[in-house]
Amino acid sequence: MDENNDSILTKIKRNIFFITIALIHALCIFMGAHLDLFRRSEYSFARATNVCYWLWISSWWCIYVGWLTIIWVIYKLIKKKPKDNYFEQIFDLTVLIANLLMIVAFLANFLLYYLWKIEWIYVPDTDNSTRTIKLFNSWQVKTQNYFWFNITISHIFAPFLLLYYFLKFGKVNLLKKNFRFTLVGVLVNPTVWFLYVLGREKISNHWIHPNKISYDFPRNYPYVFFYRIIGQQAYEKDINYPHSLVSRVGWTFGTILVSCIIFFSLSYFLIKLKERFNHEKKF
Repeated sequence: MDENNDSILTKIKRNIFFITIALIHALCIFMGAHLDLFRRSEYSFARATNVCYWLWISSWWCIYVGWLTIIWVIYKLIKKKPKDNYFEQIFDLTVLIANLLMIVAFLANFLLYYLWKIEWIYVPDTDNSTRTIKLFNSWQVKTQNYFWFNITISHIFAPFLLLYYFLKFGKVNLLKKNFRFTLVGVLVNPTVWFLYVLGREKISNHWIHPNKISYDFPRNYPYVFFYRIIGQQAYEKDINYPHSLVSRVGWTFGTILVSCIIFFSLSYFLIKLKERFNHEKKF
C-alpha cells in the first residue's frame, strides 16, 4: 500500500512539474503576442483572430520553442510508464537544446543593447522608453519592463528548469550508444524550423500582403541570415545588400556549418555533463 501511495505521489509531482513548464511557456507566448499586438495595433494584420499573424509570430525562435516545449510536455503527460527508448531520449535532448539556445540569445541581446545600443534581436520602444501597456484594464507597465520580464522567464527560468530535469532524471545511454545517429537527430528540429520560416513567408505574407516590402511589418523573416540566404533587403538602411547567387549559396552553407557546430557541440557537452552527474532516475 505504501509503495502504491509513493507511486501516486511521484506521478502527481511529475505532472505538476511538467504542467508548470507548459504554463510558463504558454504565458510567455501570450505575453509576447500581447505586447506585439499592442505595439502593432494600427496594422490590420496584427489581430489575435488572424491565423496568419500566429503563423508569423511563431516563426520567431522563442515562440516556436514555446510551442515545441508544450508539445513535449503533452507527450510526457500522455505517455505510458517510463521506459528506455531512443525517441524519448532524443526528444528530451532536442527540447533542452532549443531552450538553452534562448539563454544565449537573451545574454547576447542584453549585452549588445545595453553596452553598445545594438538591437541584435529585438527591443521594443527604444525610441520611447516611457511607453506603457495596460494590464488588467488598470495597471500601467512600461513596455520595455514587460518585455524583459517576459524573456527573463522564457529565456532563463524555463531553460534552467529543463536542464534540471535532464540532469536529474533524463537518460542518455542510447544517445551515447548511437552517437552518430544522435548528431543527425538533433538537426531535425532546426531543419523543421528553418523550412517552416521559409514556407510561412511564401504562404501567409504574399496572401495577405501582395507587393509588401521585405522588411515592413510583418517582416518576411525573423533574422537577418534568412534575408541573406534569400537575397532580400533586411532593413531600411540595408541598401547594398548582397543578392548574388554566390553570396546566397555562401550564406546557406555558412548557416548550415554554424548550426552543425552549435548543435553538435551542445549535444556532446550535455551528454558528457549528464554522465558526470550520473542521475539516471525514473521520474
